[in-house]
Amino acid sequence: MGISGLLPVLKSCSRPVHVREYRGCKVVVDGYSWLHKGAYTCARELCEGIYTDRFVQFCLSRVELLRQNGLLVTVVLDGGRLPMKAEEEDTRKKTRRENLEKARTHLLAGNVSAAEDCYQKAVGISSSMAKQLIEALKDVGVPFIVAPYEADAQMCYLSLIGEAHAVITEDSDLLAYGCERVLYKLDRNGHGEEICLADLPRNKGLSFVGFSHNMFLEMCIMAGCDFLPNLPGIGIKKAHGHLKKLRSFLKVVKSLRFSGVPVPRDYEIRFQMVLWVFRHQRVYCPRRRECVHVRPLPPGGLGAADVDVPAAVPRRKHGHSAGNARPDGGSNSSGPCATAKGQCAGGSGNLAEQGQQEDGTTDAAVSDQEQEEDLLSFLGPMMPPDVAKGVAQGDLQPSSKQPYDLAQIYQGCPVQRMPRGVQRLLFPTPTTDTTTHALQRQPQQHHHQWRAHAHRPQKQAAHQEGRHGQPPLHHGKQHTGEPLQKDVPVAHGPRGALGGLPSTHTKPSHALSQQATKQGVGLGSAKGGTQ
Repeated sequence: MGISGLLPVLKSCSRPVHVREYRGCKVVVDGYSWLHKGAYTCARELCEGIYTDRFVQFCLSRVELLRQNGLLVTVVLDGGRLPMKAEEEDTRKKTRRENLEKARTHLLAGNVSAAEDCYQKAVGISSSMAKQLIEALKDVGVPFIVAPYEADAQMCYLSLIGEAHAVITEDSDLLAYGCERVLYKLDRNGHGEEICLADLPRNKGLSFVGFSHNMFLEMCIMAGCDFLPNLPGIGIKKAHGHLKKLRSFLKVVKSLRFSGVPVPRDYEIRFQMVLWVFRHQRVYCPRRRECVHVRPLPPGGLGAADVDVPAAVPRRKHGHSAGNARPDGGSNSSGPCATAKGQCAGGSGNLAEQGQQEDGTTDAAVSDQEQEEDLLSFLGPMMPPDVAKGVAQGDLQPSSKQPYDLAQIYQGCPVQRMPRGVQRLLFPTPTTDTTTHALQRQPQQHHHQWRAHAHRPQKQAAHQEGRHGQPPLHHGKQHTGEPLQKDVPVAHGPRGALGGLPSTHTKPSHALSQQATKQGVGLGSAKGGTQ
């Protein structure tokens, strides 16, 4: 959904661009926005549980478009459900279920067109679909990262730490999060609309001269977002007008309540919490390989800052606000809390028997930390570093934190169409000649040539050495049994923190090698990748 009505009122400060303008730049892509578009092409199959990978092919075609124009692409995918978004997700799920019933009813009545329309409204993006895309990205050596929660917050964080020059998405939330440069409405030819936060003051219609980013964010929330619905009769233009006049959402809400607008009693508290979600939501840091906040919490915690609604500050039982310094002396503003470690062996030296942890913290201090983390869970519950890394690399399902069931995901998929990493996991001992499978994926004339030579073994050597001075078949290299894909690097072995990069066992194209070198952070090294 994004921010209701935001993009149309920013039309005058957007500019048409082609992706070639970003040549050599690192960009992050909202993978779910592409998955949604791709799913519309096969909505019926997805809704009825029939295996298809057409939505994956759609995403790969967009990736190839960007790479052909010299962009260094990282695909970012949504992770688990953020607690603050639970109500919106439940509403969407109910709507999809209703449209699925309508689609089946139309299909039984023979109204195929109406059925297809309802199927498109009913289709949702599951973690299994995301996993299919992840495995395909590994196959072609494209970096990716699965956010612990919202991909929007994750992309904003990558932009803030310098890992992205621009963000490609269809979601207007990115501007509210504070992304400096966002590309919308990317078409199949590489054309799109760019909006930069720095250009907002020159917008026509709604004037943002003198608007701070905090005021812009408050306007977006007041107009209605995924975390909080708008008040009756309040859209983007009215929210802008009220904030331009009163400069604070709290003053605006008081004015609206005084003028008779029905405002829920807890609206101000929820509004303040949504502000914190946009500012401090938990994301994954590929450098530290652990969960951090989009922006660090204030040094003294959420309550230490100038808060418009003090009642919204989460507090522990003894009264301290959440987000204070950790009991071990560390800061909780940008990383996970320390967790209790294992017991030490040895009589009276056992730290657990003394009520003390191995890192020096007491049981009471650890309990305080756990309570504090629970209070901050509206920003996204904390994940242990190893779990966060497993989710980010696409190894663990974001909600259950368990490995994916590849056999279930690829049920009904022909073996030849499976990504090679999936083939190796599901079929570790090939039951058929892998050379035959590989050549079946080549252009038809190559397949015919192989069939002809298969019945003439005495001519194989001459064929492989080449004839009349011409290069031999398959670009001068004897076929080794791996699928042959021209200029398409394949990811094997270890993956970097951004996922799916080739290790030393592969020979990526020169362009991809440059991409991995330029992106640098969290990527597999030349000696076997990150651990």
